[in-house]
Amino acid sequence: MRCLVIFLVFIVSYSGSQHIQLTPNRKEVSAFGNTSYIVACRSEGATNLIWRRPDGSVIQENSGRVHVEEGQDSLLELIFQNIAKKDKGEYICAGEVDGQEYRASFTLSVLKPITFTDAPEVQLAPEGRDFLVKCEVGSDPKPTVSWRIKGKTFRKSPKYEIRKNGLYIRNVTLEDDGIYLCKASMFSPQLTDFKEQKISLKVQHKPKWSPGHEEQFYGFLGGITNMTCGARAEPGADFSWIKDGIILQANEYYQMFTFEHLSVLQVNIKNESVFGDYECKATNTYGTLERVVVLEMVSKPQPPTFKVKAVRSTHVYLEIYDYEMVADQGLDRSGPMYLEVTGHKIQYKTEKQEWNKAQEMIVDKDSRPCSIAGLHFDTEYEIRIAARSSAGYGDFSTPKKIRTLRQVTTVPPIPMTGAAQAIASTFSILSFLSLLCF
Repeated sequence: MRCLVIFLVFIVSYSGSQHIQLTPNRKEVSAFGNTSYIVACRSEGATNLIWRRPDGSVIQENSGRVHVEEGQDSLLELIFQNIAKKDKGEYICAGEVDGQEYRASFTLSVLKPITFTDAPEVQLAPEGRDFLVKCEVGSDPKPTVSWRIKGKTFRKSPKYEIRKNGLYIRNVTLEDDGIYLCKASMFSPQLTDFKEQKISLKVQHKPKWSPGHEEQFYGFLGGITNMTCGARAEPGADFSWIKDGIILQANEYYQMFTFEHLSVLQVNIKNESVFGDYECKATNTYGTLERVVVLEMVSKPQPPTFKVKAVRSTHVYLEIYDYEMVADQGLDRSGPMYLEVTGHKIQYKTEKQEWNKAQEMIVDKDSRPCSIAGLHFDTEYEIRIAARSSAGYGDFSTPKKIRTLRQVTTVPPIPMTGAAQAIASTFSILSFLSLLCF
């Protein structure tokens, strides 16, 4: 996009300045390439006004990139529509007054604005090697280049070195990954320029396990378990899951979902064959990472019992009891182990609704007693609860019915007699005076 800059140069070169005047009055004019400006030459009583180029030739063109146009009152304009580097030099406006030639001139300097010639916005640096973050900058006069590294001003150190074509980093590590800012400044006596280029440096490395990686997962027959495998890598890793030496494919037992730096293996536990060891493998061009995770069979969380502690017009308060909290449940503890209950899913609906349309709330185990709010007054509801463990949700409890109370109406105040009003007024005054004592 071309910028339009208009310079009106007023320069008087000789003692005959009253005869030839340039607007504005500047001996030296600097302009960036690909910009435009106008120089007005005015003379009172002069004839044969002309403009000469730096090579001495007369500018006669009335249109084009560099041309002249006549105006009123002995005015001759020199117009640069698109300044080029070759336009630099001294321009002279000349005219005759009473047979004597008078002149006025200005010198044009053409500057090159800052441009980033080789500074890709995304650059890839292999871990463990030296790397040059490219930022080649051009301008005339020569620019000054500075850097900000991940938000901090560059400080000279053995690790970093500013070179003419970029920032040199020694022994790249994952800590060098981030945003770099290449800043260029150009100064001249009349013009300045400033630009900056944001560069995202991505450090390429072999897969590394994400923090908090789990190695033990739980599931129960008839349930669904999601096993996760997270590994950070650049370029991103390809994940695969292996069981009993066979690479798993999507089928009735398994589904694979891939996210950024994460793979999820969803297991549909139809029988006991899906329990056991699984190998998660993360691979990219720099290496492979392998880890074994275990899917262990546990018992399904038992449906909890609960009591309705209180019912209001828009609220109901519940007390939830899990089976391990009840003295005698008659459960067989010789089978798969029971995991600790970590929370509950509460569903509630009106009598006419289906359960698939029920409202739902998730509560932690420690949320006791818990309450359901926002109910309609004088309405019958059904409530059921399922327990959650690390293996997932168990079956819902048997629903219980409750009915919210009718809406409480505000009782209007009882009209006071004259005597009662006097007593109330006296009490208010005494209360106010007692406050003043403090």
